Amino acid sequence: MNVNTNIYCVFDFLYNNYMKDWQKALKLLRNKEKDVHLTINPELWEIFRKACKKEGVTPNQKVSELILHYLEEEGILAEYLKGD
Repeated sequence: MNVNTNIYCVFDFLYNNYMKDWQKALKLLRNKEKDVHLTINPELWEIFRKACKKEGVTPNQKVSELILHYLEEEGILAEYLKGD
C-alpha cells in the first residue's frame, strides 16, 4: 500500500462513517499545524518506522490514522464532528 492509498483509506473511513460531517472530518487530515514530541524507546520507534515503510506510509500518517481510529472507538470523533 503506498502513501496515497493509505490517505484515501483514512478519508474513506471518515467519509463512510461521517458522511454528513465529511468536510469537518477532512479538516482533521489536512490542517497539520501541531508538532508533537514523543518520548519513546529508540528501538521501538525504529521497528515502527520500518513497519510504516513496509506499508508505504510515513510514521506521521500512521500516528494520525491510529489517533483517528482511537477517537472513533471511544465515540469522541462522532461527538466532535456533530458539535459546532
